[in-house]
Amino acid sequence: MKTTFTIAAIAMFAVILGMSAFAPAMAAPNDNANDKAKAGKISICHVELDDPETPEDESSVDLITVSANSAHANSDKHPDDYEPFTDANGELTCDVPEEPEPEVPVPEETA
Repeated sequence: MKTTFTIAAIAMFAVILGMSAFAPAMAAPNDNANDKAKAGKISICHVELDDPETPEDESSVDLITVSANSAHANSDKHPDDYEPFTDANGELTCDVPEEPEPEVPVPEETA
C-alpha cells in the first residue's frame, strides 16, 4: 500500500514539475505578436479597379478600416488607395472635396 502511494506521489510530482516547465512558455507573449497588436487600426479609401474583362464599369472606392501593419505591408499591391477626407460634419469620407472656385479679380474702371 505504501508503495502505491509512493509511486502515485512521484508521478504527481513529475506531472507538476513537467507542467511548470511549460507554464513560462505559455505565459510569455511573442514579442513580434505584441508589436503587431500595438499597431492599431487606420481608415483608408480602398480603390477596387474595374476588371477589363467585364463590359460593365465596376470600379468602386470603399472606406475600410484595416491594421496599420497590413496597410503599410500591402501599399505596393494597392497603389491607388488613399487617405480619407474629413467632410463638413467631421466624418471620414472617400469623396474628393470640391475645390472652391478661385475668385477672379474684377478690374477697376479707369476714367
